[in-house]
Amino acid sequence: MELFKIVNLHDELKSWSPFLKTWHDLNERCVQHTDGNYSPFCYRERTNTGLLAAAAIKNDWVALEEYKVQKKDIDTRQKYDGRADLVLIHKIKSKKTLYEIEAKLVRKPISTNPDKRSLGFLGKAFNSARKNRENEDNDYTEHKVALTFIVPFIDPLKYPNDKPELFKIQNKLITTIDDISDRYEPDLLVYSFIKKGCELLVSKQQKRKYGYGTIIVGEIVNTFTR
Repeated sequence: MELFKIVNLHDELKSWSPFLKTWHDLNERCVQHTDGNYSPFCYRERTNTGLLAAAAIKNDWVALEEYKVQKKDIDTRQKYDGRADLVLIHKIKSKKTLYEIEAKLVRKPISTNPDKRSLGFLGKAFNSARKNRENEDNDYTEHKVALTFIVPFIDPLKYPNDKPELFKIQNKLITTIDDISDRYEPDLLVYSFIKKGCELLVSKQQKRKYGYGTIIVGEIVNTFTR
C-alpha cells in the first residue's frame, strides 16, 4: 500500500496536486521530528487545516485561516458575517482562483466501513460551504469547498503487546478508501499514512485511540466566475 495517493481529483482541483504531496511530507516530518509521538492527525480539525495551509504556502499559494466571509442562512436567506476555516488563493499568469474551505474532522474505527457518523460530517462540511456567499470585492474565480478529514484508528487495548504496523491493517484501510470512492465519487479523495502510527489526543473520559494518518474527502459545493 502506498503511504500517499491522490485517488480522485476534480479538474478544478488539479492545481492542488503539488501541495497535497507536500501535505503528506509535512505529516511524515512531524512524526520523524517527534520520534513518532506526535502528528497533526493526532489532533483536531484546526491543526489539520493549519497543516494543509502550510503545505499550500510552501508551494507559493496564499493561505489564510479563519478568513472573514459573508454567509447566508439556507432557510431564512438572511445574510450575516462569518468565517471560513481556510481560504487558498492561487494565481497563474492572469488566472486568479480562490478556494473557500469549510472543514470538519471525524475519527472512525479501522474495522468498519464509512458509517452514518462519518457521512454526517461530510454533510456538515457541505452545508457550511453552501452558506458562503460570493465575494464581490475581487475578480477571482471562486470555489466553495467542503472538506472532511477522516482519521482511522484502532483500539490499542486490542493489541496489548505491540501496535501493528500499517501493512498489517492495510487491507481494511484500502477497503474503506475504495468504498468512499465507489459510493460517493467525491471531487477530492486523498490519503496520507505513516508506517507506524501514534496515539490520538483524547479526553480523560474517552478510550485511547491509535491512528495511522488521514483521508481527506472534498466536494466543490459552488463556483462563481466573473
